[in-house]
Amino acid sequence: MHRFHRRKDSRTASPAATTSGREDFAVRLLKGSAKKSYEPIVDIDWDAPLPDD
Repeated sequence: MHRFHRRKDSRTASPAATTSGREDFAVRLLKGSAKKSYEPIVDIDWDAPLPDD
């Protein structure tokens, strides 16, 4: 019988690097969402009269 030994793949990231990468990605997503988010206080003129439809 042959025994197979797993080689450590140099392409796999360590758990610490993966966690850090996920946190960085999450921060980028949150910043992007904040830039593109709808801000009703800024985007709507609440004092403007309603249009006659």
